[in-house]
Amino acid sequence: MGECVDGLPRAVRVSAAGVLEAIGKGLHAEQARAAMKALLLTVYVCRAGR
Repeated sequence: MGECVDGLPRAVRVSAAGVLEAIGKGLHAEQARAAMKALLLTVYVCRAGR
């Protein structure tokens, strides 16, 4: 599922960074929610692959 750093797959780290960026930039709530949903789905897929 990708390279793990600190126990997290790359896909999860990238999605988490997207959430933090959306929050940090003060993006519209819908954009922040979409980023969070993408993170949750990424984590779900990564966990299912184990």
